[in-house]
Amino acid sequence: MSVKPAQPPAAESRTAHAPGRMTFEPALEGLRGFALMGMLCFHSQFSWAIGGFLPIATFFTLSGYLITSLFLVEWQRSGTIRLAPFWARRFRRLMPAALLTLGAMPLWAALFATPDQRARLADDVLWALFYLANWHFYLTDTAYAALFRAPSPVQHFWSLAIEEQFYFVFPLVVFVGLRLGGGSRAVLAAVLGGLSVAAILWSIWLMRHGASIDRVYYGSDTRAPELLAGGLLALLLHGRVIASQPLRRLIRWLGLPALLGMVWLWGTVHLEDRWVYEGGFSAYTLLTMAVIAAGLQDTGPVRRLLSNPVMRWTGRVSYGAYLFHWPVFLALSAERTGLGPAALFVLRVVVTFGLAHLCYERLEVPIRTGRWITGWRPYVATPAAFALVALLTTTIAAGPTLADDRYDPHADVPAATTRIQSLMASAPPASSDPPRRDRAVPRVAVFGDSTGAVLAVGLHHWLGERGSGEPRRGVAQLGCPLATEGRYRFQGKEMGPPEHCKDWHDAWPEAVEDYRPDVAVVLLGPWEVCDRQLPGDPTWRHLGDPKLDEYYRRELLAAVDRLSADGALVVWLTHPTIEVRDPKTGAAPATPYPESDPKRMARLDELIRELEAERPDKVRVLDFAGYLKSLPAGEMDARYRPDGTHLSGEGSLRLAHDWLESEILRLYRESSKGGAAGVTGVASQSVAVPGPTASPP
Repeated sequence: MSVKPAQPPAAESRTAHAPGRMTFEPALEGLRGFALMGMLCFHSQFSWAIGGFLPIATFFTLSGYLITSLFLVEWQRSGTIRLAPFWARRFRRLMPAALLTLGAMPLWAALFATPDQRARLADDVLWALFYLANWHFYLTDTAYAALFRAPSPVQHFWSLAIEEQFYFVFPLVVFVGLRLGGGSRAVLAAVLGGLSVAAILWSIWLMRHGASIDRVYYGSDTRAPELLAGGLLALLLHGRVIASQPLRRLIRWLGLPALLGMVWLWGTVHLEDRWVYEGGFSAYTLLTMAVIAAGLQDTGPVRRLLSNPVMRWTGRVSYGAYLFHWPVFLALSAERTGLGPAALFVLRVVVTFGLAHLCYERLEVPIRTGRWITGWRPYVATPAAFALVALLTTTIAAGPTLADDRYDPHADVPAATTRIQSLMASAPPASSDPPRRDRAVPRVAVFGDSTGAVLAVGLHHWLGERGSGEPRRGVAQLGCPLATEGRYRFQGKEMGPPEHCKDWHDAWPEAVEDYRPDVAVVLLGPWEVCDRQLPGDPTWRHLGDPKLDEYYRRELLAAVDRLSADGALVVWLTHPTIEVRDPKTGAAPATPYPESDPKRMARLDELIRELEAERPDKVRVLDFAGYLKSLPAGEMDARYRPDGTHLSGEGSLRLAHDWLESEILRLYRESSKGGAAGVTGVASQSVAVPGPTASPP
């Protein structure tokens, strides 16, 4: 590449920046606006913008380029980098709009927040105030993949925190690199390149050793290569002349496919794609670097596209628009406005950019240019503003995390478990029970995960309080899978079995021994259809993979054997397809999680049906999934499963009254009449699904 320090330019040559000064580049301003629009489409959950989280990497790289260019200009002019003035300028540029946004959070909480949002919003704001939001959200297990299900209105501050941490540390790195290298760009480039490679390798190591994708997504260390790449590009191009006309032409025209490649990735990459966290962000950054380089040329399609007035204005107010957009998007929800996706997007964008324009003209520019808060006043106004926002934050009142009896999968597990167990009937231990005998109605216990726990509420109510039978306490653990070995990915988060989960291999037989049910009802599924990584196997698998199918087959048979060891009839329910939704609004994400794939749950139900053939004297299968499908259109979700996974309290009662109670009684009586032979007589098929009957009063 023929690049040399800038000289008085010939007619056919162009310097990216003249020596000792920073030249305004309209295409780079437009690139900010272009990237922001991609991210707004992602936050609007358009299916064609599922990769719209990637523009944040473009912001990082562009920031790295501009900041490094400023340092090179200052070094060339004065032979040093004055850190205090730089940090003061950054503060004037970034803090006013950020303080305004954070200071408005108590009002936002009072008008729009759900109880869950209010419960944690004060902490979120304080961490955002001190630019540590990225580590806060990681350490509190706030998965970025859960952005559309349990959002904090300041969750987008994670990226601003990374940039501010970069602005604090990076000038020190540049200063030391230039000072030790005698002003050599090559030495500084070697330092930045070495740090980038180390950070990429560190990300790969973390992912290969069990770290969650959130660790890499939120980490300042793991996202540093995107910022450092901009610095490397500045070292290569800033203040230099590209003497070769063919090379300039190549850079101009390579920018267009790079820009198209960026847009293509915005529409195709999933947040859960593992390769993104194993160097993928840095690979995407190469495209951004090519677009920046093309935008710096004197002409070309990229420069013309990004320099148009609309893109430039969007980029000019992009910082305020980024700050305001997320609280605005959450406040102007589809439920509150009643608008369709397109109209809602227009409304949100108009409100967002209207606020951003006012903030830019009335607050950001006056403070940045020194028209406001001059002289000694910043030294008083700054701590006063911080103190005021912190004080306002304390007025955010926390609310309860469970608004009703429906299980909230994002609520605290012990609290939710207590709520469910308080609704389940208790029973004395076996020592005070009379010996087992033939009964007209059975003792029923429920086993499974959270879906089984909510099922037990309705089933035990109807069997117990309506006099149809005796409820027994089973084991239905929230968030606990049947497959206890290895690791799994659920809702975009990689994890092992939660610590609160008791091993069902021991817990289920103990419950059977203590409470001696006649019928053991089993319902589980959401945790079984996610990606699994078995011990000693580096491959991630899901149901439908022969190796994982065989593992589940063994676990299912073992569960039947343990539950039936005391003579209980095992009634195993098929599980309907799950759809992960916001527990408060019922909104589904633009991109379904892998565990919502109907094929996975269908395969689990196939394995469940095989149990009858393998253990004909012990188990019966009830087609719960088929029953829900038989309901009138829309009723399955609207009245039975509002969150797309768990029964509501009403749905649990309806299911027991309309269908499940009578089916359990029928199966129990058939098995009691014929013993093992009676059970075997119907072993070849699952129980038929009748249509729904009258609803309970």
